[in-house]
Amino acid sequence: MSDPAWQSGFWTDTSDFLLRAGEREQAETVAATATTVARNSTTPRGDVTAQIAVVRALAAAGAESEAHRLVDWAMKSAEAETGYLRLLRLVDVAAGLHAIGQDDHKVIMLSALLEETRQEAHRSEHADSMKLMADAFGRTGEPDRAREVARELLDEADALDSAYQQRWNRYCAAGAYLAAGDFEKALALVCSLPDDVLDDFRSGVVEKLVRAGEYVWAERLAEELTGTVEGDRGLIHIAAGTAARGDLPRAIALLDEILRPGLRDKAMEKIVSASARADAPHEARTLADAITDPGHRSKALAAIARAHGPTSEGRVLLVEALALGPWNELVEEIAGVAPEHLLLLAALSRNEH
Repeated sequence: MSDPAWQSGFWTDTSDFLLRAGEREQAETVAATATTVARNSTTPRGDVTAQIAVVRALAAAGAESEAHRLVDWAMKSAEAETGYLRLLRLVDVAAGLHAIGQDDHKVIMLSALLEETRQEAHRSEHADSMKLMADAFGRTGEPDRAREVARELLDEADALDSAYQQRWNRYCAAGAYLAAGDFEKALALVCSLPDDVLDDFRSGVVEKLVRAGEYVWAERLAEELTGTVEGDRGLIHIAAGTAARGDLPRAIALLDEILRPGLRDKAMEKIVSASARADAPHEARTLADAITDPGHRSKALAAIARAHGPTSEGRVLLVEALALGPWNELVEEIAGVAPEHLLLLAALSRNEH
């Protein structure tokens, strides 16, 4: 029994057997062992994105002091990076500040980053960096600032000499309008975008439309992408949105329209997660069992575990999920099933063994 994955699977199966036999206390003990084995075998360390994921969970659990300390740690970790990666990580930190209610600090930091990007970003990264800033503003409740970035990118496009760079600026501007929730303005730019990103952009619009509850509009746009990889990705978002509204049979039926196996697994994971959140964990389990990709199956099982909450059933499912994928992608689910481990996750995210 030297292989951690084999050990975790063995303990998970044993815990499941004990639970079904009515031996809840023993099942929980064995599940705890499996959790430890799984965590130690797959846990990544010292990642800012993971730290901010834990910050959100801590804030939701009311552990404000620990959440603030972890945001401070993440800020220092992000500042230690360089170039575009530093910008990415600091944007993560801004989301953490938003999660703990420090929106004034968040706005000051993002405004400073925006000015820094205007002045210092390399020409090849300028438009993408500006779009990243718009995404950050949009995700943290500042759509007007995202619109500001979109307009700035459009103004800059007119002054560029390269036709392709003009189109790329407009592509980033369209993304900034999406971040602000201005779907019509974003789609109005489609005819001026580079051909090689057009379908990918429209697939992203489908995702945003579904999140905004604009299902008819999303489905109409997805139909225009039928037969493409981007069309399949659009269907994933529509299927997940359909499941979230409680129509699991129709969501499953949409799987027949997704032809690529890897994307079918992703679609099943999204449907399972949405169904579990919509209080249909038992129906979701059958679909989760059909997922072959370990990463997607891990997320699906974790979503069902969260729906069960801090119960023996939830713990067993969470252990199985952790045996298949890293904890940093399951922080929200761990918090829902085993909130007593949040401080441990905070320590792990700081690279404290």
